[in-house]
Amino acid sequence: MDMHLPREGSAWTRAQLDACVLLDSAVDEALRLAHSTLMVRETIEDTSLCLDGVTYNLRKGERVAMYPTLDHSDPAIFASPHDYQVDRFVHATKRQKDALHPFGMGKHMCPGRVFAKLQLKTWVSLLLRHTTSISLTPNSPTPSFDTARVGLGVFPPTANNVTFQYNL
Repeated sequence: MDMHLPREGSAWTRAQLDACVLLDSAVDEALRLAHSTLMVRETIEDTSLCLDGVTYNLRKGERVAMYPTLDHSDPAIFASPHDYQVDRFVHATKRQKDALHPFGMGKHMCPGRVFAKLQLKTWVSLLLRHTTSISLTPNSPTPSFDTARVGLGVFPPTANNVTFQYNL
């Protein structure tokens, strides 16, 4: 991060933030773990869809729901899918990159996705830049998510059960 983001005197650019490969991976990994958006599409013509050897005939106007979180937690795509691995996307395979859809997909993909990721990367960069020490409190529990809102966005934490210590 220090190599790409100036300490003082100028604003950070998108190109500078994008050059922080590990930071980008960290944000993508957080989005992969906490994402839970259900994508619903309407077929525009009669079509057949083959999944796992089964063919489904869809008529024009029928709706199809896709749940990318299934890919996000598939051990065939992501080893140890429930573990946060900060560098998971640094050397991601094409299959892993193609499976990540925190902002939807196709022409209905979130138009604010680039801005949203820039905000996340900027916030994390500022936090890291302006703190001298961040560490998890010893024996703090692993965070858990409230999955009661499956399909409605991001999984919120079940409680404020993670604390950290920092020095400004």
